[in-house]
Amino acid sequence: MGINQRIRAIVDVKCGGNQRSFASKLEYTPQYVAKLVKDGGSVGLEPISKILQVFSDIDARWLILGDREMIEPGVINEVKYFLHQNIQDMLKIEQYLPFMTDDELKEYRNAAAKFTAYNYNDQQLKRWVTLSEKNGR
Repeated sequence: MGINQRIRAIVDVKCGGNQRSFASKLEYTPQYVAKLVKDGGSVGLEPISKILQVFSDIDARWLILGDREMIEPGVINEVKYFLHQNIQDMLKIEQYLPFMTDDELKEYRNAAAKFTAYNYNDQQLKRWVTLSEKNGR
């Protein structure tokens, strides 16, 4: 994969394949971006530098040489960490689902659907634990 194809891959991943959106983010004309993504087109240091500034999670070595992965491993690992943390937090309170109010269940479902943290307070947890113990769980 040449540098033009790697830039095209960035357009696909970061802008949903929309070259006009990519051009806007880089403050380039769509015509200039079309030249950057055209196979065999010349790519200088300035557009490479600009791409790396605007899309800070792009691995520079991948963009320039094609080594490694497009997105820096540290960024991916950070996302995985937060995802796993949210899943663990959700699973910790899963046992209390039968004891949640309708509104709490709705918030839990929304958090689960969006892979975001479900925020609850100590008072809620205490109520769930009490209800759970009363019902033999």
